[in-house]
Amino acid sequence: MNSPSSFESGGEEKPVDTHRKSVQFQHQDSPYLDDAKSTKSTKSSSSQASGRAGVKSRGMGMSHALSVKHQKLKENDEMPKFLFFPYSNGYKCWFGWTVIWAVLTIYFETYSIAFLPGGIGPRNSPANIVEYCFLTVFAMDILVSFNLAYEDESEDLVTDRKKIAWNYLRMWFWLDLIGVFPFYSVILEAKGLEDVDSRETRYLALVGLTRLVRLHRVVKCFEWMQYSDKISLMWYTMIRNFGGALVWTHLAACTMFYIARQQDFQDTWLEPGTETNFELYLTSLYWSIVTFTTVGYGDFSPVNSAEQVFGMIYMFVNMVMTSWIIGSITLLVVKNDEKNGEYRSNLQLLSEYANLHNFDKGLRKRLKTQLQLDFNNREVSDENVLQNFPRTLRRKVIRQLY
Repeated sequence: MNSPSSFESGGEEKPVDTHRKSVQFQHQDSPYLDDAKSTKSTKSSSSQASGRAGVKSRGMGMSHALSVKHQKLKENDEMPKFLFFPYSNGYKCWFGWTVIWAVLTIYFETYSIAFLPGGIGPRNSPANIVEYCFLTVFAMDILVSFNLAYEDESEDLVTDRKKIAWNYLRMWFWLDLIGVFPFYSVILEAKGLEDVDSRETRYLALVGLTRLVRLHRVVKCFEWMQYSDKISLMWYTMIRNFGGALVWTHLAACTMFYIARQQDFQDTWLEPGTETNFELYLTSLYWSIVTFTTVGYGDFSPVNSAEQVFGMIYMFVNMVMTSWIIGSITLLVVKNDEKNGEYRSNLQLLSEYANLHNFDKGLRKRLKTQLQLDFNNREVSDENVLQNFPRTLRRKVIRQLY
């Protein structure tokens, strides 16, 4: 070897993070260092003004973080009494609680429509008690929303109660009102069918699907998960895909049973005997999952036209959903495999190079350790991270680092 090696010293060397220590060699032409050099010798008022302008720029996420920090200070100093702060831990817990109840709404409402008798029933029945619990939670959420501060278009925290009420009344209030208004009970009482279980009352029960507007909370929760660094992309994808599959198969099970029930189980796919409602639900869910996974044992099959039409629609949608689920998971696995494959290829090349020059065991180990460190830190190099931010913020970061 003609050039001296940095590993010729006798002592044990620690691996060096080349993405942080070799900036002066690797990035002499980098615009980030030019920014740092051009601003290091001056701190004039014009540069400070441009810095403030850079902080206010949107689209990079940094301005939002600074705005949140400023708003947290305002929470302690200026928050009116009995007003909720949107970033407080208390409200986050409450929002998570309403998300759980919104998810349960999907299962409870559809199960009630498909499997429970029509009509209102006794006020102290288990189904009605559960319904009262749902109404209590979401009615309380309406009161919380009327007292919840929000950010306006300029990202300033609004704490004026009149503005908060008007902002809530413009849209979300009406969805939340639809989610708690007892349409089914009002219609049955108007028709005098409160305690009647008939085909008509079971058709009228479909109005209960309006409760599914509560799911806008679940949409907001998934939006937060999508852009949060507190949950990995793999976990987010798995929760989204399998959660969607569970909901979809549940809806199909309820729909298939509802079709047979509305025809009084005459010439239908299911002929119930002494089974309980839960046992019938398990049978319907079994058919739904078997069809969804394209296994198709054939022990339960659509018989009449309504069931066949729904079965065809269900299978067409299943093709799209299964392709989406498998494709999104495969994309993550392949991306991870490509990263590991690149590392193994470099490691194999290093091993061949070490064998060619007869490196000793200690040097081989240090080279492999350095290669692994460089490979793991490659994605967090200066170029990869700072290229998404405006020039002013890049200057601040470079001055902080170097």
